[in-house]
Amino acid sequence: MSDTTAGPSTPSTTTAAIRGLLVYLAIATPLAVCMFLFSADVLDAYHGTAACHRPLPRSDGVGDQVMSFVLERPGSDDLELILPTDAFSGYELPRCPSGIPPRKLAEGAPEVHKSAFSLQFEVNERGWPTTTPGDLFFPLLLLLLGLPLRNYLVTGSPVHLAGRYTPPPVLQTRPKANTPNSGSKGPPPSNLRKSGKRRRKR
Repeated sequence: MSDTTAGPSTPSTTTAAIRGLLVYLAIATPLAVCMFLFSADVLDAYHGTAACHRPLPRSDGVGDQVMSFVLERPGSDDLELILPTDAFSGYELPRCPSGIPPRKLAEGAPEVHKSAFSLQFEVNERGWPTTTPGDLFFPLLLLLLGLPLRNYLVTGSPVHLAGRYTPPPVLQTRPKANTPNSGSKGPPPSNLRKSGKRRRKR
């Protein structure tokens, strides 16, 4: 007969994979959310009057969805922001290629306001979102590329959430072969004659 030693009990591969995915999401999701909020300028706060606008660099300003708008702020320096053009579609704002606003504001120039920790700004008290679909690109890229990187660092494979369980090798012990007892000196000696004298041959 042979003795078999079993390996230690381990969680199943499915359970380990689910646990690894949940831990990754618990770490990566807050990072992606923070990246999205900072790209949406969630901490910015400003208030001023839209004085003029100009296209972005390397653009002629025709059909642009966003432009640079210069805000005049009382008692402070002018502020230039990249904002959606639809928010100012009903206003006649002059164009300032150099970014320097005219001395006199245009008639009916709108007031622009944004509070800190807000995801929208207001143009004459009408709200507009500060986020665009493009702001989701880098957070989603972080989630998609971070998972294969995590898998590679943990399991050595970019497609496996958990390492494959390999059972330990079975150890077998062979029975010991019967060996002659080193202390025994063989069969007992034959009975000798009690007489200590030996007969001589004639």
